[in-house]
Amino acid sequence: MDVPQVVGNAVEKIVKLIPTEVVAGYSALVYFASNVARESWHIWLYGFAFFVGLVATPTYLYLAANRQKPYVAQMLISTIAFIPWAYLTTGKQIVPQYYDFALAGFLVALVTLVNGCIPIRK
Repeated sequence: MDVPQVVGNAVEKIVKLIPTEVVAGYSALVYFASNVARESWHIWLYGFAFFVGLVATPTYLYLAANRQKPYVAQMLISTIAFIPWAYLTTGKQIVPQYYDFALAGFLVALVTLVNGCIPIRK
């Protein structure tokens, strides 16, 4: 089994669950936070970026939802998916003392697997 390829496939699948605008916005916030001159502010700015991404995911999906179709399950799945995706992609930078690549990969694969088992009527 080619583990990097499997993890890469899981990351590709999970990032599709998160609105592109949220992915781009979160990534930009983390990038700019890491370049703030005062290092003591970094952890607070990272936490704020995570919070914004976590709140923006369901908010964006709610505002963009077609009310004629079920959207609540998708909002929930996407919001949950944001957490391991953010940990995998920025955890090493944000919380290096708690970052574990194998755990991040495990969580991403788990969310991807669970998402595949949840029927969403379209």
